[in-house]
Amino acid sequence: MSDGTLLLGVRPHPHGKGFEVRGQINGVKISESYRTANEANARKLELEKLREGGFAVARGAGASGQTVRQAGEALLLRKSTLVSRKTKRKLREGGIEWWRRITKPWVQGDYADLPLSLLHRADVEDLIMLRASEHPKAANDELYGLKAILRYAGTRGGQYDHGILEIEPIAQIRRVRRSLDVAELEFLASHAPDYAERLLLFLGTAGLRIKEAFTLTDDRIDLRAGEVFIPAALCKEGVDKIIDLTGEEKMLLREQLIARAPGTNVVFPSKTGKRWLYPRFHHAVWHKAVRRAARAWRAEHRLGEWDSTPFEWQLLDDRGVPRISDDGSPVLDRLEPHDLRATAATLMRDAGYTRDQAAARLGHADSGELLDRLYDVGDRRKRAGVRDAIEQLTPDGLRAALRR
Repeated sequence: MSDGTLLLGVRPHPHGKGFEVRGQINGVKISESYRTANEANARKLELEKLREGGFAVARGAGASGQTVRQAGEALLLRKSTLVSRKTKRKLREGGIEWWRRITKPWVQGDYADLPLSLLHRADVEDLIMLRASEHPKAANDELYGLKAILRYAGTRGGQYDHGILEIEPIAQIRRVRRSLDVAELEFLASHAPDYAERLLLFLGTAGLRIKEAFTLTDDRIDLRAGEVFIPAALCKEGVDKIIDLTGEEKMLLREQLIARAPGTNVVFPSKTGKRWLYPRFHHAVWHKAVRRAARAWRAEHRLGEWDSTPFEWQLLDDRGVPRISDDGSPVLDRLEPHDLRATAATLMRDAGYTRDQAAARLGHADSGELLDRLYDVGDRRKRAGVRDAIEQLTPDGLRAALRR
C-alpha cells in the first residue's frame, strides 16, 4: 500500500522515525522496526502468511525481516572489503573463496529466503547432522559459517535464535598424514588416467600443494634454471616462493608441456585443457587412481577384499578397534592428495635432506618445526647420512636416489 494506509498491527514507531510491526504469531510476540510504511506493511503481510502456514517464530527473535541470504551476503561483503581484525590486512582471494564455500548452503540453500528470525536451532541441527553423515569436516565448516553470519547480523540489529550458536561441532577423528615410498608412489601414479600420471609423480617429490599445482602456468616455470615460482597470492604462506627442481622433475615438466592438451598455458590441465577444480579432480583423477591402485595391490599381494594397502586402510575408532559400517563392512580411510606433500617431505628426509633444506623446498615459513610436526612420518633410521646441499643428494631426483 503506497497511499500511506497502515495495516492492522502496523503503527508509527513511538520512539523515533519509522514504523513498528506488532502482533503475535503462534504464541510468540512480534515487535519489529522498519524505515518506511511500505516495508512495514510488506512485513506484516509476510508474517500473516507464515502464521497461516503454521510456522513458528523463534522466541526473542524479530528484528528486521532480513533473510538468511541477505545476512550471508552482508557478511561476505564485509569479508571481501574490510581489513581482518586478526591479521590487520585484507583477505586474499583464497580466504574469500573459503568464506564463500562455507556460507554457500545458507546463501543458496533451502533456507536462503527464510527470514533470519525464523531459522530455528532444531532445523539447523538436523541439517548439520545429515551433512556430517557423509562429510563431517564440511558440516563443521558450514556450521561455523552460519554462526559467523548470525553474529555479524546481530551486530547490525538482526535477531535470531541464539540456540544456534550453542550447537556443538561434529566430533571428528583426527586424520594422521600418510606418506608413500618410491615404489608406492610410482604404483599409484601408474593407475591414474594417462594425462594425470605426471602430476601425481611431480606432487610426490616436489611437494607443491594441490592448488599450487593446479594454478601453475608456463610463465612461472624456468626449466633452464630449474625453478618453479609460486606467487604470494596462490600459496598458503602468503609470500612469494621459488621451488628448486631436481633433474627428474625437470624431465617430467618437459614431457608434460608436450603431452598436455593443446592451446593452454596451464602446466597440469584437465583432459580438455582447462584448469582443474578440486571436486572435479578428485572425481575424475584421484578417486580412480586410489581405488585402482588399492585393487591392484591386493591382487598382486594376494590380500583380502578389505585388507589394508598403502592407498586404502581400515579406519580405527578411539580405542583402536576397526570401525564397521551399517552393512557390516569395514569403514575404509583413503589416501588424500595432500598426502603427496607428506610423501615429498618424507622422501627428502630419507634421502638425507636436512630439516632446514626440506622445509625451504616445501616453502614453509618456518625452518622445519611445522615439517616435523605434520609431515615427518618416515623412518628416522634411514636418515643418518645428512649432507649439506640439495644438489649433492639427489641430482637426478628423489625417486632415482632412493631407488639406488
